[in-house]
Formats: sequence, structure tokens, C-alpha cells
Amino acid sequence: MDPKVTPNKDLAKAQIPHHNEPIVGTLTLREIFRLLKVYKYFIGSITIMSISVTALHDLFSTAQYKTSVVINVAPDSSLKSMTDVTGYFRHEDMMLSKMNALGEYFKSQDLANKVLSDLIEEKGNVPLIEGAGINWFLGKLGLTKPLTVEQAMQKMPRITVASRVMSFLKAQNNFTNNTFTIESTAADPEIAAFLANSSAKALLEINHSVSLKMVVEVKRFLHNQAADLGQKLKELESSLTSFQSKNQILSLEEAERTAYNSIDRSEQALTETEVRLGANEKLVEHVKKEMVDVRNSIGSGGFSGSHLYLAQLQHRLSMLQYQYALAKPDSEEGKKINSEISELTSTYKKTLSSGDAIKNVIAVSPLQYYNSLENALLKLTKDQQQLRSDLEILRKTSQQSKAKIPKLAVTTQQINDLKRNIQLTSELYLAIRKKIQETEIQEAGTINDISIVSEAPVPDIPHMVPLLVKVGFAAFVGLFFSTLVVLIREAVIPTVRNRRDLEKFGLLILAEVPAVTGVETPNKNIVILRDCPISYEADVYRSMRMRLLKLEKLILNKPEKPATKNATVLMMTSPRGGNGKTFTAVNLSNVLAKGQYKTLLVDLDLRNPSVRDYYPNAKKDVTIDNLILNPAKIDKSKIVNNIGTNLDVAFGYGNVTNPAEKLDSSVVHNFIEQFRKEYDYIIIDAPPALGVIDSQMIIPNVDMVIFVTEHRRTHREDVHLAVHMLKDNHQKPLLAVINFVHREFTYYDTLRYYEYRIPKDKPESAA
Repeated sequence: MDPKVTPNKDLAKAQIPHHNEPIVGTLTLREIFRLLKVYKYFIGSITIMSISVTALHDLFSTAQYKTSVVINVAPDSSLKSMTDVTGYFRHEDMMLSKMNALGEYFKSQDLANKVLSDLIEEKGNVPLIEGAGINWFLGKLGLTKPLTVEQAMQKMPRITVASRVMSFLKAQNNFTNNTFTIESTAADPEIAAFLANSSAKALLEINHSVSLKMVVEVKRFLHNQAADLGQKLKELESSLTSFQSKNQILSLEEAERTAYNSIDRSEQALTETEVRLGANEKLVEHVKKEMVDVRNSIGSGGFSGSHLYLAQLQHRLSMLQYQYALAKPDSEEGKKINSEISELTSTYKKTLSSGDAIKNVIAVSPLQYYNSLENALLKLTKDQQQLRSDLEILRKTSQQSKAKIPKLAVTTQQINDLKRNIQLTSELYLAIRKKIQETEIQEAGTINDISIVSEAPVPDIPHMVPLLVKVGFAAFVGLFFSTLVVLIREAVIPTVRNRRDLEKFGLLILAEVPAVTGVETPNKNIVILRDCPISYEADVYRSMRMRLLKLEKLILNKPEKPATKNATVLMMTSPRGGNGKTFTAVNLSNVLAKGQYKTLLVDLDLRNPSVRDYYPNAKKDVTIDNLILNPAKIDKSKIVNNIGTNLDVAFGYGNVTNPAEKLDSSVVHNFIEQFRKEYDYIIIDAPPALGVIDSQMIIPNVDMVIFVTEHRRTHREDVHLAVHMLKDNHQKPLLAVINFVHREFTYYDTLRYYEYRIPKDKPESAA
């Protein structure tokens, strides 16, 4: 038992899985190989066509000669130094700019006009320019001669002729060796060399004129810049002189030295004054204290001559120390005071150590001594006031000197900025003057940044790709693109390719019928058991009969060879027309009749009946139309044709108007029920399931539906819609047939086991 066949109730109620397949199919290597074999004639024809076109073009095309001229591009090569990175990149940038400029000059209309003018002057009578339209095509095949430049000028605008001439030229840059190459291709070798050399010379002229124009513009710009910088330099120098005069600064170093010397003198005078004031204050305290002691001693009478002498001596020593503090130590007065202090100190020490020394000294009277103290105090007080006044003045002077330092720093910064601007402006001015000199040299023509390395020689042999290489390439292109078209078509168009594509929709595969070849009858009008009974196609239909009987028994529980006739009604339909539905119905009815089953084939495709095409000798007045048009009387003799043993056919001739309304009545039901007991099988050739509703009217009266698809032509989306429509409205068992399968996709060995085809004059009645 077939494991995929289910009992009748389950099969009738089977749900169709939702169709979520992608539009683009998948191909295995085996299928690709088979596809290439199927489409071998298409692939071969495209490949042969490509080879033929290439060979014809090579045969009729004119030989082309190619030559080239090399231009050296060297913008100041002295800059290029690997040790000087900046110079190296500057050189590379200049070279790239010049290459790009030459490329733009080459595309310009000026170059085209110059080359055209030279060509007219030198070679104007040489055929060169191809015509337009059909003349261009014929010229490519070598059937017409090209126009001369003068002839082309008469028929075309000058700019068009110049563009045609420039189409023979091609330019390319070579940054490795700093060259610019112009390549020329023409049918005449001398013309090819002339075009290359002429374009190179014209390019040099254009480059020279453009460079000269740029040099003049740069020179004018540099002169203007130099004038502006000279004026600015004068203004800066004048500003510096005015600023120095205003601030009374001739030299920054002298101004700084004077300022800091002034601060040092102020600080030194301030320190000396503070020392003098301190000495004065100490002496004042000493005098005041001495006056108190003298006054007390006079009052008490305890003032001896020795004490008075010592006091006077000490007072004199203090006065000398005070005077020494006021005087400069290195001066004559300072030295004299210092010497006197030394003598008094020595005397004072001797007096303290020996009492005899006092005898030789006469002391001043206490009153006189007191008066001298008062005079000294008065003088010291006056000096103290003067010192304090001087100290205040010196402090202010020191503060003023220190306050000048920040202002001097700002002034110094301004002067330095002016000097720096003057220096930079001067350097830039000198650099621009140097550039002006360089532009003057360039303007004089002593520097040429491009030159022709080698002129284009006249080529000896034509430049062309060998014929074998062209043919090989054409064969590859034809083979590649034809194969690509086949694979894209197969992968993109979602058609029924094998039984798995139908099983996904819940269909039971009844058979895969191969395409019939090798007979004179058109493929879809063949009755296989009549036209080629000894073939593997006939065996396929015999196998279909056996499988149908098996499925019929399992699905409908029908016993084999019943005593009384009880026909199984099969409706043959397809998603759309042209899938071989009628072909399958005719051949299946024939194979059932050959199997001794009484079979009736009914053509209920009333809109487009085609069963009659398989039996052209049948009676045209015996047709199913008689029943449809007169349903009240079912006369078998007016409806059914006897074609052969066990086979009757009810043809249709398309005489019925509004067939959907007729089929919706009880006519078909009554007809089928009346003939069920006369036949074993009734096969109804119904219209397609999509597009018309006729099959929906017929299906309630049948037992099973045979769904016919065509291999690699029926779209899977159509199958999906049709099956859903049939399942949703009527739960009938659905069987499927794949028609016209290419032999590359079948499993029959036709060469070894079949004597393929027999002449038609040999009768064959094999079942």
C-alpha cells in the first residue's frame, strides 16, 4: 500500500497547508545539470550566434593601427628629495596637479579644434570620419568607406567633426615615471602617428599658453602684494620710531638698566637713612638719660670729677659713633672720625683700668656738661626730624621707581611686537621679491615643465586581438549569459517542477506524464495508445490506470469488477487553460477502455471544447450540446459517439450560450445518474478551475477530481488558489497529474528497453 494514501474520509477532509513558500525557488546541482540538457539547443544557439557575430565583425571590420607619444611631466624635480619630507610631498602634489591639468586640457575643445585644423591642413583628403545611422553600421562592417574630414565638415558641424577626430585619441597618466601618454588608433598608420604627434604638440602649446597666462597673473598679484608689504613695512618702522620717542626709549637694554639702577639707589639711600635714624634715636635716648643722671647728681652733690669725666668721655664717644654713622665710612671724614673713636675707646679703657689716668684729665663742670647735653639734644632732635622727612621722601621715591617696572614691561612687549612684525613683514617682502624674479624667469621661457620624450612612430603592423581569442571570448559570453538566463528564469518563476511541489498542497500524485516526441501529430493532440502504443509514455498511462484503480479502492471503497455497473465519475480540471487537461482526459479514457473498463468521456468544457480535435472523423451532429440545449429528453444516440471497444465520447462543439447557467441546473446531474449504471468510468473534461465558475457547477456530481498541471509551466500560486477553491467549496478527493515532463526529468530508460515508435500503418491493440 502506498504510505501516502489515507482512508477515504480522512482524505476528503484533509486540510491544505498554508502556502508560505518564497517566490524564488531553490535549485540543486542535479536539477541545474538537467536544466542545461533541456535547454541545450537554446544555449547552443545563443553561443553560436555570439561566435558568428564576432567572426563576421572581425571579417568585415577594418584593421586598426595603434601608436602613442609620451610626454614627460617634471615640475621642478629639484624639490624631490627623500630626506626633505616637505619637499617630497610638495613635488608629488605639484606633479598630480599638472597631470590633472593636462587631462583637462586633453578634453578641451581648444585641443580638438587645433588637432582638426592640423588634420585639415595636412591630411584633409584622407577617409577618416564614419557616417551616422545606417552608414555608420555599414562602415563598421567595412561595406562603405569613411568620409574625409573635408566631406564631414560639409555634412556635420565643426564641433561634431572635432569630437569624432578626438574619439581616435586616448590619454592616460603614469604616476610611476611622471609621464602623460597619448594613444592614437586609426585605420591608416600614418594618420595614427600624425594624430598622436599633433595632439601632443597642441597639448604643449595649450599648456604653455595657460602656464604663461597663469605666470602673468601670479606676477601681477605678487607685485601688488610686494607694494602692499613695502607700504606696511614703512608704517611699522615709523610706528616704532614714534613709540620709542614718545616713551623716551632709545634702547630697551639701557632703559631697563636705568630703571633697575634707580631702584637700587633708592633702596640703598633708604637703608642708609633708616640706619642713621636708628642711630639718632638711640643717641637721643642716651642724651636724655644722661641729662637726667646729671641733673640728679647735681642736686644730690654726689657727682665726683671721676664720674663726670667718664660721663663726658662716654658722651663724646656716643657722639662720635653717631657722626660716624652719618658719614661715609670710606670718606676722609669717616676715616678721621673712626680714628678719633679708636683713640677715645683706648682712653676710656685705660681710665677704667687705672685710676691714675684721671689725674691728667680735667673734667668740665657739671653745669657746663648739662648745657652741652641740652645743646646736643636740641641738635639731635632737629637731625631726627630731618632724617624722618628724608626717609619718607626716599620711600615714595622707591615706590615710584618700582612702579615703573610693570609699565616698562608693557612698553618692552609693545616694542618687541613692533620689531617682530617688522621682521616678518620684511622676510615676506623679500620672499615675494624672490618669487617675482622666478616668475620673470618663467615668463621669459627659460623654464618648461613638460616636454615630449618620444614622438609617436608610424606603426608597421595593425593592432588587433587574434580571431581565436575573440571567438573564445564570444563563446564564453554566449554560454555564460544564456546559462544565466536559464537559471534566472528557473529560479525566479515559481512553477511546478516536481511532485513535491504538488504534495505540499495536499494532492495525491497520480502520474508524471513525459512529453511525447518523435511523432508527426502535434504534441497535445496525441492519443498515445493509438499513435505510439509501444513507448514509455504508453506505459506511464498504464501505470496511471493501475494507480487509479488502487486509489479508487482505498478512497471510495469500490470493489473490483462489480457484477453491476456503477460508474466512478472523474472530473478532469486544471488551474488554467493549456495545461494538457483534455490530453490527459482523452488518454486516460483510452487506457481505461484498453483495460476492458467501459468508459464514457464527456466534454463539458462548453466554452472551449477540444476533445473533438483528437477524433476528427467523429459525427459532428452527435454532441453533448444536444443535451444541454434540450435537457428534457436524454437521447444517447444524439449525445454519445462510439469510438471503439469500451469507449464512448460525448463531444462538445461550443454551441451553448451562457454555459454556467446551464451547468447550474439539474441537467448534468440527471445525465450522470442515468449513465452511471452503463459504464465503469465517466470522465468529464471540465473547464479550468480559475477564471470561470463552470467547474464549480460540475464538481458536486463527481466522485473524484483529477487536477492536471504542466511541468515547469503551471505556476504554483495558481495551483494554490485553485486547490483552495475546490477544497473550500466541495470536499472531494483530489488527485494530481504532472503533464509533459521533459525526459531529462523522468525515470524511464527509453533507449535500452523500448523499440521507440512504430509506423502508423501497423495496427496496435496492446492494452
